[in-house]
Amino acid sequence: MKKQILIVEDEHDCAELLSYHLQKNNYQTVIAYNGKEAIEAVQLQTPDAVLLDIMMPELNGWEVCRIIRESANGKTLPIIMLSALSDEAERIKGLSLGADDYLAKPYSMQELLLKIHKHIDRQETIIQHTTREQDQDTTLRCMVHELKNSLSVIGGFSSIALRKDNSNKYLKSINTTALRAESLLNHAPLLSRLATRGESPYIKKEVMAPLGSEAADVISNEVKTTEARQEVNAISLIADIAETTRILVGNKPVSVEVTSPVMPIMISTDPVRLSQILINLVNNAAKFTERGKIAITLSVSGSWMEIAVSDTGIGIKEEDLHKLFTVYGRIEDDKTKKFGGTGLGLKISRDLAELLGGTISITSVYEKGTTFVVSLPIQQMDRQSRLYSAE
Repeated sequence: MKKQILIVEDEHDCAELLSYHLQKNNYQTVIAYNGKEAIEAVQLQTPDAVLLDIMMPELNGWEVCRIIRESANGKTLPIIMLSALSDEAERIKGLSLGADDYLAKPYSMQELLLKIHKHIDRQETIIQHTTREQDQDTTLRCMVHELKNSLSVIGGFSSIALRKDNSNKYLKSINTTALRAESLLNHAPLLSRLATRGESPYIKKEVMAPLGSEAADVISNEVKTTEARQEVNAISLIADIAETTRILVGNKPVSVEVTSPVMPIMISTDPVRLSQILINLVNNAAKFTERGKIAITLSVSGSWMEIAVSDTGIGIKEEDLHKLFTVYGRIEDDKTKKFGGTGLGLKISRDLAELLGGTISITSVYEKGTTFVVSLPIQQMDRQSRLYSAE
């Protein structure tokens, strides 16, 4: 993809000539004939570099440079100042205001091209390092988020076990949750990629190829891992999740209700992944519900099973629903700020549901409550058809 250069020059002939030479060297160009147009272009065009003339009427190049540097889109944008002013003090002034380089007119076109290339390459390297650091940070936040859920359940059940004469039931729950936490650690690469990139494992290998062999291997291995599914009694699993919910609710005046069919519902799935999804959902319900109830409802429709987690919590405004299921998709208003959170749980839950061949949907009424519905196929789908069915 061609790099785009913003030319800021009030002399039309000079601007057109510079644009011609840059286009000959495989760059796209945008021309701003004054400072105001330049500032607007940085916000709307997001160029890869700016060639900025200093001597312009009304808003000079120094002022334009300062404003660009203070804007969100221009903090690290390469800026090369071009001016007939060759005095060292003028050059230092431009650099002190945030310019990356300075060329006095008349300049060598070859030298200008080399400087453009150098600064764009430098900028891309900075972006790559920043992205890598952000991915590493997200990986850590993702693991902390998921492990905190498991540890809060372990702590809750162990406290109950200490108070009960017959603690076997609670010790079993502690053991199950500990195994779930161990599984999360074993699959840290998957959780990292789900949290940072949202890559789907159900895509053709040629689509995965640009992600690199490491990413492709992680996804391929995860698909193989989920192939070792089990026949799970969904009603028993829901009962365990209900106990977890009661632990998460703590002493708040919130009841936990479960509705499910009488007959056992067997589903071929990965119980660790499904439990992880549901614990994220009930954790949210417990967090955002101060009083009332949390309802977990299991139902079957044809070849699909649905698990609904409903609450009477603070609800979500319709205009904020699009923020959910995204990385760090937190809703921060006066009602939600006090609850905290990483904004990763719903994103991970949705991607894990897709990994199991299902979906998650949401309905919510602000200040009345929220319902998440996890839909999963009861019969296990053929792995090969899933892998290569998406276009």
